[in-house]
Formats: sequence, C-alpha cells, structure tokens
Amino acid sequence: MITTKIKDNLVLIIGFVITSMVYLLNRLSNSDVFEYLLEVLAFWEPMELDELILVWLIPFSVFWVINEYLKIKKKYLEQKEKVYHNIVYASNHILRNFLLQSQILKIEAEENSSFNKEVIEIFDKCILDAENQIIKLSKLKSLEEEDIFNSIKIKKTLPKPPIAVKTPVLNSF
Repeated sequence: MITTKIKDNLVLIIGFVITSMVYLLNRLSNSDVFEYLLEVLAFWEPMELDELILVWLIPFSVFWVINEYLKIKKKYLEQKEKVYHNIVYASNHILRNFLLQSQILKIEAEENSSFNKEVIEIFDKCILDAENQIIKLSKLKSLEEEDIFNSIKIKKTLPKPPIAVKTPVLNSF
C-alpha cells in the first residue's frame, strides 16, 4: 500500500529530491545559482531566448513529465487488469470443473432413497451461489480490493444442514 502511494507520487518525489539537492549545493558552495541563471538569461536576452525558455520550454517540460508519468501509470493498470482477467479465467475453469464433478455426488445422493432430501436442496443452493459469484466476479469492472470482495459476498445465509442420522454412542468395556 505504501509503495503504491510512492509510485503515484513519483514525479513529486523526484522534483523534491532534485530541488533539495540544488538548494543544498547552492548553500554549501556559497554561490547563488539563481544569480548565475539571471546572468545566462541576460546573455540570451538580445536573442530573446530567455522568453522561449520561460514561456515555452519550462511548461512544456512539466507537461511532458506529467504525460510520461500518466503513460507509465496506464501501462501498469493495463497489466494489472490483464493479470486479473487471466486469474479469473483460470479460477472459473477450475471451479466450473469442480462444480460439474460434484454433480456426480448429487446424482448418487438422489438415487439413494435414505439420503436426506433437504441436504440435496442445500447442496443445490450452494452450487447456485458459487456459480452466481463466479459470474459476478467475471463481470467486475473495478480491480479494487473492496469491490472484489463485495462482488463475491454471499447475500443470503444458507440454512444449517439437518443431521441425517444420529448414531448412538456405544460403551465398550
């Protein structure tokens, strides 16, 4: 989380470091960098290059840095989204295979007349909930952690499964 904030403010951090270094070098060397800059600009004044630098080059440089930063951030988000979709696809494949294979258990339970029918209904509800969660997760637009967890949150609580058979405790002495 902290590294994400650092990445988001990388341009500001770099700017702070550079300006701090220039300030410290200026103070330690007892020279005035800004006076030197004014002398250079005064030399360029007959050619009016000082206006070019101040009016065009500096703002252009600032916007170029911002643009490069936004391109990097966009590329990072695209990679994050691609990884997310690949993980969702793989987990959907695994879960759907499991759900289909678990239908064999349901068929066996339905064929057994002594098996509690309420348990089969609960099993069907669990499978339906799992399929709905997979669908919601696949349609998710935002990759934020809170949105992902909210999309798979179970809305209804399932009833407790009934106890099918109580076995008596045998004392063996």
